[in-house]
Amino acid sequence: MHPDCQHWAELADRQAVGEELSGADVLYMREHEAACPDCAAEAAAWGGLGSISEGGKDVDAAMVEKVLQQVRAHPPQDNVRPLRPARASHAMIWTVGVGVLAVAASVLLFLRSSTTREARLEDKVAARVTLASAGAGIDGKDASAGQELAQGATLRTGKGTACFRMAPGARACLSRGGELRVEEAYSSHGRVSLARGKLAVSFESQAPGGSFAVSMPSTTVTAVGTKFTVEVAAQNQPPTVRVLDGKVSMTVQTRVVMVAADEVVEAGEARRVIRDQEKAGDLRLLAVTDVGKADDSAMLEVTSPAQVNAVFVDSLDLGPAPLSVQVAPGDHLVSAEGKQTESVSAKPGSKLSVTLREQVTQPSEGVPETSASGGPAEVVPTAAELLQQARALRAGGRLGESAEAYRKLLRAWPRSAEARAATVSLGDVLLSLGDNAGALRMFDGYLGSGGGALAQEAKYGRIRAFRASGRSAEERQAIEQFLADYPSSVQARTLQSRLTDLGGSPR
Repeated sequence: MHPDCQHWAELADRQAVGEELSGADVLYMREHEAACPDCAAEAAAWGGLGSISEGGKDVDAAMVEKVLQQVRAHPPQDNVRPLRPARASHAMIWTVGVGVLAVAASVLLFLRSSTTREARLEDKVAARVTLASAGAGIDGKDASAGQELAQGATLRTGKGTACFRMAPGARACLSRGGELRVEEAYSSHGRVSLARGKLAVSFESQAPGGSFAVSMPSTTVTAVGTKFTVEVAAQNQPPTVRVLDGKVSMTVQTRVVMVAADEVVEAGEARRVIRDQEKAGDLRLLAVTDVGKADDSAMLEVTSPAQVNAVFVDSLDLGPAPLSVQVAPGDHLVSAEGKQTESVSAKPGSKLSVTLREQVTQPSEGVPETSASGGPAEVVPTAAELLQQARALRAGGRLGESAEAYRKLLRAWPRSAEARAATVSLGDVLLSLGDNAGALRMFDGYLGSGGGALAQEAKYGRIRAFRASGRSAEERQAIEQFLADYPSSVQARTLQSRLTDLGGSPR
């Protein structure tokens, strides 16, 4: 049994025999029942028994059906959980015993009946790898994007990063030198055990009551709609948990604590505020969890004849080559330090390959070279010149040409300060051209690679891109985060009104 379920069962048993629980224990039970269909079903069953306690000795089929209605409303996810003795004993106190035991037997038969198996069991759903960079492997074999990560599989990383998607809405990335095992993979809940390394998780449940947990010896971290990291320095060492957004439930032995945004819980359960440097590093890894987010992704493989320590796709650092990654349909820029930048166009389900080659040496600014024919070669504009050109085209309303000029800057000078600024500007231009997905990639790429002076503009751009795409839930979340980060911004009043329209709570 999962440690969280075991703790819930112990509390329920204590409550069943009349012991008064603390407020924290009661809160834990309610939150756990909301996240765990199994425990919710069991609570509903015993609640149904309690509701017929005034019936005295006459416990008939109608009463049994009343209990079964409770169970059907909250069907359990597997059929291996027995009804617990402590609550069975307490149930007999409710009435004279025999009638309630008959009800209990009926419930037990319902839970275990093969005729209701489809309502009770759910299929295992394999996770999918979305990024595998140098050295990533599954069960000792090289991993690749799109590969199945089944229950029981072990994922290890070498010099690079590996990311995966898992139902019911978890996206996670394991940093270099990490190891984890998939313990549970169902449509309503998933759980991995982390042996070592840092795991960044972005979780937004796509199923009612869905949950995702990361377990370690004596500690389990359960997502409650949130973004967080769990780091284990060495095997069997206590973890460090950092929450970037939302909150997590952290169970240490049998004690449960809630960890909120911007909080860190370290070994020994010491709690403190997250440091800026830690947050920046975690946000970079969390940004990578968005790769392969689209259901209609394409496969991109990147190789290089020489060693490449960092491959960038749309300004997002995906780790060393060789790598394979799932990318959203649309145009993407693939680059690396000292290598030529390649542009690829991905279509749903397509497979693309890019080989990064040595970058042709850039000529001195303004000094023409001699071409192979003996005539003067074309002078390559500087980063500043390309940026000025792109801005002028944009100001003149020539948005398509402006976008191409920004792309040229990103290809020719991918690590320049001008290219950093151009990433956000290109996002704005693409948004104006109706390329919402492309714009979002630019904004996310800028923020995922460390952010900077244009972080506020990039975050506001994300809101606009979500709205233009009709992605209301993500727009609401982005607005809430923006208002938390920039409560006095010029956009705050407009966003407060928009948040109310979306059903959010004004800040």
